[in-house]
Formats: sequence, structure tokens, C-alpha cells
Amino acid sequence: MLNGDNLRRFTSISLVIILIGSACLSIHTGPQKITIADWGQVLTSYHGSFLVVYVWTGWCRSCVEALPHLKEIQRHYQSEGLYFVSLSLDDENDIEAINQTLRETRIDGEYYLLRGDFSELIDKIDIRSVPSILIYNRDGRRLVTLSDDRLENKFFLENLESSLGAIARDGEI
Repeated sequence: MLNGDNLRRFTSISLVIILIGSACLSIHTGPQKITIADWGQVLTSYHGSFLVVYVWTGWCRSCVEALPHLKEIQRHYQSEGLYFVSLSLDDENDIEAINQTLRETRIDGEYYLLRGDFSELIDKIDIRSVPSILIYNRDGRRLVTLSDDRLENKFFLENLESSLGAIARDGEI
């Protein structure tokens, strides 16, 4: 029976459980390992939403260096209803290195590790190199593909900001 003291204890315990649960949700658990077929399903699950996909690898220095800047861009556009997804093309045996990079950068959004041969994956997702950014509209159509195979990311990230700004001005976001 819940009397005054028991009700306070129950309420306090419930609050602690809720706080611990929400803290656990914010802890990075690492990328979900998926196949190219699964990737198609992920893209389909975002139909009706505006999606930005960052394709990268942990061994690509410019890919990793761009991650903190992407976080800033995410913050700027989160109120616009944009969703961000991180798609790693790393070897799944390097999962701990990927997790370490993601923990250090704390990028928001979902994380996926696309399993398969790197060169085949690049062909299947239709990009030239990593890092790449893919921007999809609400109908699931790819609007923009940005790739940067240089070591300097400044131009690459400026192109992303410019593309998102233009899309927002056109009312597509």
C-alpha cells in the first residue's frame, strides 16, 4: 500500500530510474552493422523526412577531422527538421576504433557500419570517395552528392552549408 512515506520513496526511485534510463540512452553504443540491402531499408525509413548522410572511414584523416564541424552544422539545422546519419565504410574488425572516434566527436543521429568490400560499397552507394555527403529530400530522392578527396575539408564543409542553405531557402526543408 502506498502511504505518504512509501509514495515519496516510490516517486524518488521512479525518478532515479527515469534519469538513469535517459542517461543510458545518450551513451553512444556504436554503429549498427548493416548490409547494402539493409541500407536501402534505412533510406526508405526516412521517406517523408529530409536526410543528410555522412559517408566516412576512420582511416581517412580528413573524414575524421570533418566530424566536429558536422556537429556544428547539425546544431544549426536541427530546428529545420533535418535528420543526420553517419555511414562508416570501415572494416568491421576496426569497430573499437570507430566507436572511439564517435565517442570523441559525439555527433548526433544514427550510426551505421556498412559491411562489405570498400571499393564495391563506394560503387553501390554511388560516390567517388570518402568523405562524401549525400542529401536526400522527403521523397527519398538524392538531391546533392558532395565528395572531397583532398586533405583540406574547408571547401567541402562550406559546400555542405551552402547546399543546405540553398535547399532551405527554396523551401525544400
